Amino acid sequence: MGRQTEQEAVWQLVEELLPTGGYVTITGEAGQGKSCLIASLVEARAREQGGEERVAFHFIPLVPPPDYQVTLLKALLARLMLKYQLPDWWLAGESRAALSAALEGALQEIARRGQQDVIFIDGLDQLPPDAQSGWRDLSFLPQGPGNPPPGIVFVLGTRPNDTLRPLELCKPRREYRLPRLSRSDFAELLRQRRVDLSEMLVERFYEALEGHALFLDLLARELASRGGQGPAEVEALVERLSSDPEGLFTLALDRLRGERARWQRVIQPLLGILLVAQEPLTIAALRQLLTLANGRAIDLDEVRQGLRRLGGLVIRDQQGGYTLFHLKWRDYLRGGPAQADGSPREPEGLFDEEEERRWHGLLAAWCEQGGLARLWQEGAREEGERERRRYGQRHYVRHLYEARQWERLFAVLDEGSYGERRWTRTRAWAAMHSGSGAASGGGGWGEAGGAAGAAATAVGLHAAALQPGESGGCLSRCGVARPLPAGAGGEGAGTGGAAH
Repeated sequence: MGRQTEQEAVWQLVEELLPTGGYVTITGEAGQGKSCLIASLVEARAREQGGEERVAFHFIPLVPPPDYQVTLLKALLARLMLKYQLPDWWLAGESRAALSAALEGALQEIARRGQQDVIFIDGLDQLPPDAQSGWRDLSFLPQGPGNPPPGIVFVLGTRPNDTLRPLELCKPRREYRLPRLSRSDFAELLRQRRVDLSEMLVERFYEALEGHALFLDLLARELASRGGQGPAEVEALVERLSSDPEGLFTLALDRLRGERARWQRVIQPLLGILLVAQEPLTIAALRQLLTLANGRAIDLDEVRQGLRRLGGLVIRDQQGGYTLFHLKWRDYLRGGPAQADGSPREPEGLFDEEEERRWHGLLAAWCEQGGLARLWQEGAREEGERERRRYGQRHYVRHLYEARQWERLFAVLDEGSYGERRWTRTRAWAAMHSGSGAASGGGGWGEAGGAAGAAATAVGLHAAALQPGESGGCLSRCGVARPLPAGAGGEGAGTGGAAH
């Protein structure tokens, strides 16, 4: 919502670069609203192009796994393949270099056809730095003479930190420094939340939080959830936030702790699970994990009520998965990032390192249920069980590592079947969607299966285009996606917002 002036400014930069091709970088500190601005741009582009599936975009998750550039490249390529009916063999590569070359080739082909496109990537600063150089590897972006080609513009979102150093090689490039949220947009946020404040209090809150979009949005949510506060209480809140804007997180936790039984049984475990989860989790998966954490069954309605109480502190993506709503919230829960000199902070959040390892251990135990061999079995009848198996295939070893369960980790790696099955599945997926078998009668779909093979390829492209936790969650938390219908689970969670 809002930020119309900012949207128009970015589109102006895009128009200036289209004749030559180039990059627009939207920069701003964490919580200033970069992701929501880009989500609004994606929404506008989708209306113009006739649907979201015709827009090439990717929102990098808060904590991406190593070599996430491969996932990102596959997602963008899949969207371009679907939109322009390009050969799907470009998706066959598995390395960063091969997929980067494929993206460059796809963009050159689009330009050769005389067409134009805008590609959106948000969260470049969340890519893990390279272990050797210490820099984030952005070489996957088309660079060098003629790249990106005329008619192709990338819109990139990042914090103004060392991420920008590699971007200096990406020319032509224009930087748009995102200003703070306007006072009128804050007033609109309050109206949307049905929070009635005097003009003086609106101004005081706005100045106390220095126009910081994330905190202003969270404040509007908190005021709406509390309701009916007297002038003295509101005045005390202004004074408190003037000296400690991040105290909003503490206020939110204090509110949630007020229901002690629900806090201990559902809310606190939900926050621990979502803190360490490697991708958004559905209500079915969260129910299984809460049951495991409590040692007794948790009703579905309890999970829904817990998510409803968390409200805007969690978001729901377009696949029904839940995740924490922002990197600052994640940092707060684990006690904040390290000090500037690299030393750890005194624990102030909800979970210390030992507790975080315990939650990793819980998710590892969830993956192990029924034995590791079960992870690779097809035909699970319940969607929650299918989700558990998919999740375990991707993230089980990561949770063992983070839980410091060394003996179990080395036993799994030494035994070898887990890694072999994962690699076999990856190769099978690549072979099925490379198109190599579609034209031959042996070893592929054959002539009679041509239509089915093409359909399977389309399904695979859609799957690659929308990775777990990608895009949908950001569109939802920024108020771009439609609100959840009543009774859809976690009602009200993640259907609006101003800044991420």
